[in-house]
Amino acid sequence: MKHAVIFGGVSQGSQVAALKAGVDILIATPGRLLDLINQKFVQLHYLKIFVLDEADRMLDMGFIHDVKKLITKIPQKRQTLFFSATMPDEIQKLANTILVNPEKKIKSALIFSRTKHGADKITKDLVKAGIKTEAIHGNKSQNARQKALSNFKSGQIKALIATDIAARGIDIDELSHVINYELPNVPETYVHRIGRTGRAGYSGVAYSFCDEEEMEYLKDIQKLIGKDIPVVEDQPYHMRGAAYIFSQSTKKKVAAAKKGKAKPGAASMSGSPNRRFSNKRR
Repeated sequence: MKHAVIFGGVSQGSQVAALKAGVDILIATPGRLLDLINQKFVQLHYLKIFVLDEADRMLDMGFIHDVKKLITKIPQKRQTLFFSATMPDEIQKLANTILVNPEKKIKSALIFSRTKHGADKITKDLVKAGIKTEAIHGNKSQNARQKALSNFKSGQIKALIATDIAARGIDIDELSHVINYELPNVPETYVHRIGRTGRAGYSGVAYSFCDEEEMEYLKDIQKLIGKDIPVVEDQPYHMRGAAYIFSQSTKKKVAAAKKGKAKPGAASMSGSPNRRFSNKRR
């Protein structure tokens, strides 16, 4: 597929030549793109897919008005992909004007690991996957833990990996997800972990990866909470003894997933094919 890149601060000659040759994919900064549209070098009548990347950075750099102008020049019938590390009010308003029933990703995830080494390994894997992540555990200095927590609360990082001891006393408003990378061997700890989301009237989701060796922990948790949680075995990451668990409120989501309309769970968070996940909505 033919592609071209256009941006300001340089001569437009080579960029115009590339456009005249025809392109399938155009990567552009808003200002130069509008300039070339006004010069009749670019026409967007047949645009099929519109991708807006780093929308929050565009807001900070003053490009948001150019973006709004661009939106008026592209076809209404299109697919739009909107990427933003943070969602300030202005960006949320913009998203609402250009997206229709968008599929949202995890806003913030507090991920629990049983060991310090495990927390560091998960952090390394997620950073490698392009997810802004930091870890807090006993080997981290107090300043490092406070900085990581501050970055998590402000939205600078999306995932915070913690051991149970390091996570004591953490209070985070509007935490969207808690993920148990490993089920705790003390059932009360599970309740404390997932209780960090869905607070003060906000919604929240907790996922737990469960492998064969942790099935006894799962049984203890179910005994403590007094609920026999249904197990779904026909999911792509299931192996003997593994379980994907859901509450009554998520049955429709799982049913939709079986029909290919949605993917259950957050398997991409897994650092090992032997880890499995469960889901309990608060």
